[in-house]
Amino acid sequence: MKTNTCSDYIKLILKRGGRWRNKQIEHAILRDYGIPFQNNTIAKYLSFLIKEGKVLSAPVAEKEKVCFEYWWIVPRKKKDSTVPMTVADLMTKCMEAAKTYPFGHPQISRINEQITRLQEI
Repeated sequence: MKTNTCSDYIKLILKRGGRWRNKQIEHAILRDYGIPFQNNTIAKYLSFLIKEGKVLSAPVAEKEKVCFEYWWIVPRKKKDSTVPMTVADLMTKCMEAAKTYPFGHPQISRINEQITRLQEI
């Protein structure tokens, strides 16, 4: 049986979406999973997740004190920019884009002009 760490529970809570504060995370873990973690433990693991680039935070002013909200981010995958697009691929993409416009839309004529120029290459 795998034992989950505090970090695992924080990830589960933050992946639900929205902005969460430390106390809200603490209460959600206790309510949903029945495991108590101290507020400073949660803050420590949140700082690790921020350093890994998986979580963002922002300060929130609340009645003369400042607290932080945290939310999960999905890291963008880097695209392989070394593979060039061929003229045929570009023409195919243009034709697919033209199909998304309704009949008679002015953008269709512009796309068709681009396709004609690509055929001349």
